[in-house]
Amino acid sequence: MHEFVSVVVSALEKSLSTISEVMEAWIVTQRKWMYLEGIFSGGDIRTQLVEEAKRFDAVDKSIRGVNLKKPYNVNIINRK
Repeated sequence: MHEFVSVVVSALEKSLSTISEVMEAWIVTQRKWMYLEGIFSGGDIRTQLVEEAKRFDAVDKSIRGVNLKKPYNVNIINRK
């Protein structure tokens, strides 16, 4: 019984560690995206960097679409 519990706890620790790493990466990405969003939402930069602004808009639209379409699962640990 002790071995079984140890295996389950180890698996949960690994899952939680992975979730933590993914969440940290997501937070860093969001922080950087918010920074870029502030830059590209201003009119002056958009007129100076027209192609970059178009590319930013396209990626922003794509990301927002993916986030709205994907279902959220609050029970992420048991996801298969």
